Amino acid sequence: LFHGLSALNTAVVECNGIPTDHKLLTEFNKKFPIIKDQMIREINKKINVYEEDNSFNHKKFKNFIKRIGLLQRWPKTETGILSTTEKVIYNFAQENKDVSEFYFCKEFIDSDKLKGFVLGPDKRSRTSLNMFQINTGRTNPSTSRYPFNAPKFMRNFMKPDPKHSFIYADYVSQEPGIAAWLSKDENLIEAYNSKDIYLYAPIRTGAMPADASKDKFPIERELHKRALLATFYGQKEKSLSISLDITLDQAVTMLADITKSYPKYFEWVRKSVSKSLVRGYQITKFGWRRNIEYGGQINHRSLYNFMCQAHGSEMLRLALNNLTEKKFEINALVHDGILLHVPCKNVEAKEKQIISIMENASKILLGKESRIRVETKIISSNYKQNEEEQKKFDRIMKAFDASSVSETQQVCTT
Repeated sequence: LFHGLSALNTAVVECNGIPTDHKLLTEFNKKFPIIKDQMIREINKKINVYEEDNSFNHKKFKNFIKRIGLLQRWPKTETGILSTTEKVIYNFAQENKDVSEFYFCKEFIDSDKLKGFVLGPDKRSRTSLNMFQINTGRTNPSTSRYPFNAPKFMRNFMKPDPKHSFIYADYVSQEPGIAAWLSKDENLIEAYNSKDIYLYAPIRTGAMPADASKDKFPIERELHKRALLATFYGQKEKSLSISLDITLDQAVTMLADITKSYPKYFEWVRKSVSKSLVRGYQITKFGWRRNIEYGGQINHRSLYNFMCQAHGSEMLRLALNNLTEKKFEINALVHDGILLHVPCKNVEAKEKQIISIMENASKILLGKESRIRVETKIISSNYKQNEEEQKKFDRIMKAFDASSVSETQQVCTT
């Protein structure tokens, strides 16, 4: 009954759609080829990886990577050329400004006329969310028809209706929090309740100073965050060193620090996976079940991440059902977050109600003593990103404005 109601309310979300800035989106789509050409010209002045016809050149890209000293570390495909997957480029972009600049340009160029915005007659974007389509029961919307699967900086084309605001609410560090209370690991619970769960273990073991923070050590924090999540889901030293691009000794140390910090969690998850292999399935508290085929190929990492991710999905569904029951208009489900569309009147009171409903959903799922925190932001105009993504959008809009001026000058001259 719970999952049936969730499917019904997901259909309501799909029907609601996401309000968009139709005028700006239409104008931008018209000028996309002009802006794309301009961005390629600008990036080529710095790193020269595109041909005159705007096609990507792998040989030039290899020379660029060699020039910045990353050639030995950069992964290759089976055919021997340098990998240009989104994940690989993103990881290197975190440590190198030139790669970051290329990542920004490539992400925009590959967006191909703003994939993700498929508008109906009412100028709202819609697509199927495909609830329950994957093992963990999470939504799995099309990568080309969903605004939240488009490049992040393009979400700025979402815009609430007049006299309305968006409220974006998401669970803070949802999966580590779920891991803490499912396993009843006191250290992990303490870490979740600390200032920063991802810095708790390195501070505790002396790998980082006691006053370490996201602002002071952004790169190191990102490294420890990725290490924590990867280790939670069964990654070992060798694969950890490759995925984080660190030495094997560093990976061994980080893995030891994490496992020593949270012994109860690792004992719990090991027993949980072993039990599921014996009985042939994994199951959440609310009955979402994943069957394990006897004798079939098993991705052990997926077994390790199932309990946290599947319970995260259950938590979001419970929040969805309860918010819908309270007559909130929900426009999107985004992994561990929800986008809502509310009248501007008394918006702060509605924000508090949303937080209360979502945090209560975590208590129902994990126990009264638990609380997975919820962060919100109220958006009364075009959707706003974090500072880094907002800078990208502002750069794109600057190119958009420049193309408008250029067209006006051409008309006057003619």
